[in-house]
Amino acid sequence: MSADVTAPEVTVWVDDTRLATVRSLLELMGTSVRPIAFGSPRSRAANDLAQEIDAPLYDDLRQMLVECPSAFVLLGTLDGVGTDDLPMAVAQGSKVLAIEPVAASPGELAQAHRIVKPADGSPRTPGRIIHAPTFDRSAGFLAAAAPHESLGQYRAVQMTHAGSADAGSMFFRLFDAWLCVLDFIDMPEGIDAQLSADSSSVPDDPRLLTGRLTAHARLPGVGSAAILVSDQAAELTRRLTVVGDKAQLVITAGGYQLTRTNGEVMDHFDADRQPTYTELLAAQWRRLIDQRTPPPENRAERERSALACCLACILSARTGMPESPQRVLELARV
Repeated sequence: MSADVTAPEVTVWVDDTRLATVRSLLELMGTSVRPIAFGSPRSRAANDLAQEIDAPLYDDLRQMLVECPSAFVLLGTLDGVGTDDLPMAVAQGSKVLAIEPVAASPGELAQAHRIVKPADGSPRTPGRIIHAPTFDRSAGFLAAAAPHESLGQYRAVQMTHAGSADAGSMFFRLFDAWLCVLDFIDMPEGIDAQLSADSSSVPDDPRLLTGRLTAHARLPGVGSAAILVSDQAAELTRRLTVVGDKAQLVITAGGYQLTRTNGEVMDHFDADRQPTYTELLAAQWRRLIDQRTPPPENRAERERSALACCLACILSARTGMPESPQRVLELARV
């Protein structure tokens, strides 16, 4: 895994669960990045990777961030991540590439995104936290180029985000699905969700979600949204359908089609094949390196709303009643 010395440096924090993903991702990135340190809350997880490139190995994330500042921090686990670690990395100018949601509550999210000064007091351009691979940073979504006006008034939105557990956690899929859906709709008034899993209980912690979850969201005024997420599906599927009164939009990770209500195809982009999970990660990372796509507008606010929708889904699956994501935010008081 040797890299060009001019390539951006990356430090890696990973556990056993995502070690195979991280290894495959670094192999796919090749010489476009230069790993300079590896860390794990249990050092055995990253030991082989560190030895392969003769890089230091850490069992303390803060120590790794201080001793090995880098352009990117590849965050493969939240295990062993302290309250101040991510804000410190961002203050140092690092882009934190997180393959799991960095927060499980609105309070945690606000804490992760808070602004701190670099430890040495020097002026630096801050980095940011980027979740990956998000659907709205995929080739298909980016090619669609904001078709909102062509759709007219939104009537229905449907999102499927499914695959195996080694291609992203259930929590990430749910979070990513809501991030995408909320680009097309307002915050739902209520969400009715049901979880189908081996266990009959619904976990309090969204990081423990597994199985198959369906949710129906009622919107202010006329409109609705439906999502299906699973970490136990046979095939990696990311598909968004938006039906408005003027047109229909269908987006996959690799392409899209915008069609008028009379059947006329207005615009489309077809990929040769749908990318794999690791290819989606690598593509988003390369765009960040090349600075080809600016940060989405109001990202922090949409992440906050998406997380509230995730928690409303879990609460609804537990109570058997529709739950309000806005109420979730009010109770969190952030």
